[in-house]
Parts: sequence; structure tokens; C-alpha cells
Amino acid sequence: MFIIHQPLSENHTQDLELPTEKTELQKTAFDRIIISIDDFIIFLQDLYLPTDAILVPPEGGWPDITKETWSSFGKSDEVIEVLRHLTYVKPYRTSDPYEFITGGGLYDFRNPNRVKEATRGDGRFIAFMTEIPDRPAPPYVVGIVRGSGSCPVRLLDCRNGLVYGEGTHEGGWSEGVRRPVEDYFALLKERFRNMQLLPQGRYNVSEEGNSFETIRRPLKEIYKRHGWPDNYRRDECVAEVAEFGKASNIVRLQDEYLRSLTPRVG
Repeated sequence: MFIIHQPLSENHTQDLELPTEKTELQKTAFDRIIISIDDFIIFLQDLYLPTDAILVPPEGGWPDITKETWSSFGKSDEVIEVLRHLTYVKPYRTSDPYEFITGGGLYDFRNPNRVKEATRGDGRFIAFMTEIPDRPAPPYVVGIVRGSGSCPVRLLDCRNGLVYGEGTHEGGWSEGVRRPVEDYFALLKERFRNMQLLPQGRYNVSEEGNSFETIRRPLKEIYKRHGWPDNYRRDECVAEVAEFGKASNIVRLQDEYLRSLTPRVG
């Protein structure tokens, strides 16, 4: 039994139990996937994620995600077992996830709209929306992380516990960097620790190379001032970053305007 606990804060002390169910058939890959994603969600909770956004599966898994009700999804038993027992993060609005990469976060398969699509036989539409439409993945692979730009999705191989996707998918679903699931999420945590990635507001992330430095410099100072990563005062930092996020939209628009006035060469 794994634990999703309250943030590291003087005001948060209660632990939430995260039940999981094992099967001998998928024990190695299944456990690695569940543990890695649970651990990453705990990390995000300690950093900025609201506790009430974390959706812990009931004992036995999400009742609306079964092989029978999701048969139109066209995925293997390995995939359904993983989706049935995952901890999910509730979108902050409609279908927009809390980010942990630029423009992207975890897909929420227990979302009532997704369940409705699956049970009425539109599972192929779910695959279309969560994978790479013109490069179909095999039945044991599912989209797990929504991305952006040239890499719109990260794919999870539920048979072998691998994540595909950092890079383009021009040659097929398996193109790009392939990492063991634990390495993929460990690398993301490291990028947050060294501030290559930082929450920019209540749900957006600033990423080195993809965000304006006029925003990133003061943002880093806020996190440093609040002790990130070793002596982090979460609640104080989250509150200040939320206010900064409102102001940074103005800074970003000003920066874009100034750039538009700069003459282009060539």
C-alpha cells in the first residue's frame, strides 16, 4: 500500500492512503508504473499541487474502468489494469491538466466524459485524442502525458514499463527518446529541483528555453527565497507565486510586444 501524503507544511500533517492491487501477470511493469507515478504526484503535491486535485483510486481500482466497459478502446489488459489503478490529477478546468511540462500534464482517464465515451463505444476517439492520430500505437501502449509542440504526447508501454516521446514522432509512435518509467519521472523531478522547470502560477509551468527570461529570473528568486529545494516553505511560496503568475501575464505580453517591434534580419 502506497501513501499520498499532505504537503510538507506546518498546516498539513494528515496522510492519505493510496491502495493498489497487484496481479502476478503484470507485477513488475505494473508496480513500477504505479509506484513511479504515485511518487511523482507526491513530489508535485509537496511543490505546488493542491491536495484536493489528487484523485486516489478506491480499493480494487476505479469501478468505471474495466475491460468490459472499455472494450472499444482497443487496448490490452495491461493498459486497462494500469488505468484502473492509477492515481489521477483532476484538471483545474474542463480538460486542462495541471502542468509539469510546458503545455502538458497527466491525462485523466477516470474523467466522466472519458468514461462516457468508452462505455458508449467511442474508445477509438479516446485513443485519437490521447495518442498520435496518424501513428497508431500497439494495444499495450497508451498516451499518459499530454505534451506540446513537436512532441504532443508521451506514450506509456504498460507491458515493459517504458515511456516514449521526448523528441519527434516523425518515424512512428516509438520514435524519440525511450526511458524506463522510473527514470522519466525521476528526470522530471530533477529538472524541478534545479529550476529548469518551475510552477509559474496555480497551474502553469515555466520551462527553461520555452519561457521568457523576464519571467523566469524573478520566479527563480521567489523559490530560492522560500527555501527551494531543501528547506521549502510551500504555502508561503505557492501564495506568492500565484500573485506573481497574475502579474507575469502582463510582463509576458509587454515582452512579446517589444519583440514584435524589433526589426527582423533577412
